[in-house]
Amino acid sequence: KAIYNQGLIEELDVERLQYNVLNVHNLIETAQNQRELAYFALKYNMGYPLDSAIKIAYDFKSDIKQIQMAKLGDSLNYDNLIEMGLLKENYKVKGYDLKQIKAGYLPALYGSANFGWQSFQNSFNLFNGTWYNYGNFGVNLQVPIFDGLTRHFQISQAKLRQQKASVEIKEFEDGARLRSMQSIIGLKNALDEYENQNNMLDLASKIQNKTQVKYKEGVGSSYEFAMAQSERIQQQMKVIQSMLNISIKNIEYKKAFGKL
Repeated sequence: KAIYNQGLIEELDVERLQYNVLNVHNLIETAQNQRELAYFALKYNMGYPLDSAIKIAYDFKSDIKQIQMAKLGDSLNYDNLIEMGLLKENYKVKGYDLKQIKAGYLPALYGSANFGWQSFQNSFNLFNGTWYNYGNFGVNLQVPIFDGLTRHFQISQAKLRQQKASVEIKEFEDGARLRSMQSIIGLKNALDEYENQNNMLDLASKIQNKTQVKYKEGVGSSYEFAMAQSERIQQQMKVIQSMLNISIKNIEYKKAFGKL
């Protein structure tokens, strides 16, 4: 405005810069409101009092450096996956069912025994009187001969259920291996994107600085300076988005390898 008052630039130059300033203020206000909303959502999901203050001690850049230094592509151990444990338990249960049905072909032997005393008196007297003992035992042997092939078909169905459980384990292993490969590639791409966006941010900052110097020296237009400033702001937002993408892909990577 001071330069404009001296008659060295046009009013359009001032308005362009004012537009950029207002745009930046709007972005800041929107980001602050979104941050407050995110804090409320976090406290709500944690069961934390909404009126109480909370501070997040987390360094995004430090976490990204650790991810960059980490060795990706660890060997996948299926036993670390919760789903694999459930599928294996299901396979065992189906095996127990098959054994139980097959056991129906075996003969069953039951034994029983009974022994005691009794007395016949007009009144109850535990220590006096005559007591008579008695006892019996028995053995019962059951041998299955023919059941109309009912058990035969039950065994066939039980075998099919166990085979299905085995196929589900194999399918899960293939799917888990695919997801692990996808998570590695996704995380690597996110890291590459973050590096590229940072390089582009450095370039956008250099362009803005040069256009600002040219504008102050009177050899550049306000339009070029406003566009350079806007592009740098947009590039900063892309860097932040790429950081968030790394965090998401890192969680997917840990889930795929059973590290969560």
